[in-house]
Amino acid sequence: LKGDPEKAATEFQRACELDPAMSEAHFELGKLLLHLSAQTIGSQARDLEVLDRGLASMQKACELDPENDFFWFWLARGHFQKDKDQTAAPIEMLKKAIALNAESGPAWKLLGRIQIQAGDMQAASETLKRATELMPKDGSSRFHLGTTLEVLGKTEEARAAYEESIRLNPSNARTYESLLKVCAKLGDAEGEARANAGLEAWGEYQRKLNYRRTKVNKHPDDPQWVRRLGQSYFEVGKWEESIEWFMKAIHIDPKDGLAHLLCGVARRNSEDYENALNHLKEAEFLAPDNLDPRLELLRLFALTKYDKSLAEKLAEVE
Repeated sequence: LKGDPEKAATEFQRACELDPAMSEAHFELGKLLLHLSAQTIGSQARDLEVLDRGLASMQKACELDPENDFFWFWLARGHFQKDKDQTAAPIEMLKKAIALNAESGPAWKLLGRIQIQAGDMQAASETLKRATELMPKDGSSRFHLGTTLEVLGKTEEARAAYEESIRLNPSNARTYESLLKVCAKLGDAEGEARANAGLEAWGEYQRKLNYRRTKVNKHPDDPQWVRRLGQSYFEVGKWEESIEWFMKAIHIDPKDGLAHLLCGVARRNSEDYENALNHLKEAEFLAPDNLDPRLELLRLFALTKYDKSLAEKLAEVE
């Protein structure tokens, strides 16, 4: 949580040594190693030695707790990250996860993505429809569903899926490209124009995001660039991603008031009210002449019905 994953990995490894039967320790170590296997931020390139160690830890977790659907989901995800052409094993792992928990939207979504990779578009389409039912606010599931519908010749349905994906997540340039293509097939000139305008707007966002990723890769200990990368996700409502980078910035510079402020707002939007309160109070302490932390605290108190705190803060702000 403090943004020190290497130290966390050491502690998880020590936990596994102290209690080799602790499935959660093996799982958390494996999940963290998968994260650390990414060679650069935003890249698909992986350090296979680190990735294999992560997969071994996750496999051990599954052996120790074979009824845990979340463990099977992450093991499948890791294998898919390692080799997207080897689809049989992760598909079986995901089927185990779904058998254990049929309401796991992420498992259905990943299964659909792997079925697309395997070329089974009909099965993928049905799988991804289930994922969208379980995760009604997930734009990515609708994008992948649109891909299957387009290949199956259901162009009108594909257009609807892409449009809904953009409504839920307007920051994915690939969705605009796909929508542009199906609108052209349908002769929908107005839809083409809207998709093209969106593509241009989010192309600029992607360039800014990539620029900030490059800066963080070059200067991983610079709290301002780390915080700015978090702001890129914050601007489009990707709260969990933004929180991850704000926490890393705070770990580097605990007195970064703006990082605390933005992290507090992101946590409030993620309904993590207790931690939101802590960050916003810290932002207020670090910048006593700045009105923004107090205004965000007002919003938090109003949202959580802290009437006494709301009245006191409102008087102070006025």
